Formats: sequence, C-alpha cells, structure tokens
Amino acid sequence: MAHEFVYATSIIAFGAALIVLGSTGVSARFFVILTPLAALGRRSYEVYLTHMPLLLLLLPIMSSAPNAWQPLVFASYLLVLFLVGEILGAWFSDPANRAIRMAVAER
Repeated sequence: MAHEFVYATSIIAFGAALIVLGSTGVSARFFVILTPLAALGRRSYEVYLTHMPLLLLLLPIMSSAPNAWQPLVFASYLLVLFLVGEILGAWFSDPANRAIRMAVAER
C-alpha cells in the first residue's frame, strides 16, 4: 500500500527543507525546532554507528506492534536511538577525543 511510504517521504522532505534553510545562513538560535536538531548533529556519528544494531535488536518488538501503533513505535525507536547516541558520545566518544587531543598536544 502507498500509505506505508508516507513517513519516509515526510522525513526526506523535512530533511531537504532543513538543508535549504541551513543554506540561507539563518542562525539556528532563532528556530526552537533547530536546537534539538543541532544537538543531534553533534551526535550524528554515534547515532549512525548504533542505528542498525539497535534496529536489529528491536525489530521483533517493532514488527509485532499493531499497524495503528507503528508511528508511536517508530518515534520510540528514534528516542531510544538518540538517547543511546548521547550516552555513547558522553561516555566514550568525548573522553576518547579529549585523550587523543591531549596526547597529540603533548608531542
């Protein structure tokens, strides 16, 4: 059915709109919605690294949900994904980056 692709199309259109908005040079501080997206951008690599393992882990739960609940299930997956990315960044990536920079600066 065609309605299954509505969410993916909406996300792609939203992303394209953000790219156009970002190319205009408008500051993110004027747009409240862009503040969380800027935070997500800082953790995009961690989200990229964890999205597939988390999806594979949660797929049995997500696929067993009724169709009417799929948007809520998808939103929950995104929330968990962003939280895992933030935790991974705060507890691993940021300390590792600081240690590497300090080691390089000492040389």
